[in-house]
Amino acid sequence: MNTLYYKMATVKNGNTRRFRIVHGIWYLLPICVFILPYTQPIDLDFVYQETLSSHPDYDFSPYMKFGGIANTHTISAALINLIGMGSAALAPCLGYRWRSQTLATLDRFRNSLSAQTIMQ
Repeated sequence: MNTLYYKMATVKNGNTRRFRIVHGIWYLLPICVFILPYTQPIDLDFVYQETLSSHPDYDFSPYMKFGGIANTHTISAALINLIGMGSAALAPCLGYRWRSQTLATLDRFRNSLSAQTIMQ
């Protein structure tokens, strides 16, 4: 559906740089929102203490901080979850809007792919 809308909007607006950038943000923003939290170091004190109690002779200090899932009790994690839920709710609404605009344009021209032609 997104590809069909993109093709229709490109024909209507022309293949301008501004249009491509705005349309590309639809893909770039959710990817950044979900990837960036995984780059910060996390604190696994509980796992470290549990492992240290099982293996007291081993030095685990190099493994204390590494990238991974951040603590979900932080403001940034709550904001990321909110954005993720919002984009999950917004995507079908935008898809429906894109579909409606695309089919309305097709119906105006009454070509072989329009809904009115198919229903006849």
